[in-house]
Amino acid sequence: MEGGLNAADDPHPRNGAVPATAGNGSTFLYPTNMLFLKTIEINYTDTNPNNYIQAQRLEISNTPGQSSFSWLRGNASQLQPMFADHGDWYEIFPAFTSSNNVSQAIRLFYFLAPTPYATTGDTVAYPESMDASILGWRIAASYLYSLKDSASLAQADKFMVNYENRVTQYISTLDRGSQQPLQSARLQITGYEF
Repeated sequence: MEGGLNAADDPHPRNGAVPATAGNGSTFLYPTNMLFLKTIEINYTDTNPNNYIQAQRLEISNTPGQSSFSWLRGNASQLQPMFADHGDWYEIFPAFTSSNNVSQAIRLFYFLAPTPYATTGDTVAYPESMDASILGWRIAASYLYSLKDSASLAQADKFMVNYENRVTQYISTLDRGSQQPLQSARLQITGYEF
């Protein structure tokens, strides 16, 4: 999905509230529907949209001035906030205190994770329900068909062939055939094979 969205088109911002307890407002979980993070913005002063500052990524193995995380939590500049990515959670530097804005202080901009289900009531038809990842070929083909140029159409045809082949494989594997139901048979061992 690289390059598929940009902040102007569809930023998917998520506002976060921070704890009011001093010094405890620096670690947060990422949203569960996030595929890829674009940026984090921080506003320590108020909820005015003009006062958000883009946080810079902090490399864990290369902190500014070789300072420790503990020092950065209390002493980093609020005019140049930073964040450290820790997998499914992140940490903001400097840490929030009770005197800071604790309502909508964090805005995340990220790509949404794709899902084969548009709403909670939707069902995915067989055989896609057996392997939802094959839907990626169908989605990619549909997108490339929408571009309507010759290179995209050729690639879309390849994705569609992959999708249709996999669907056919599932149907032939799971469909009733000559071996369904399975028939038991005696072992044909004569003893000379050993």
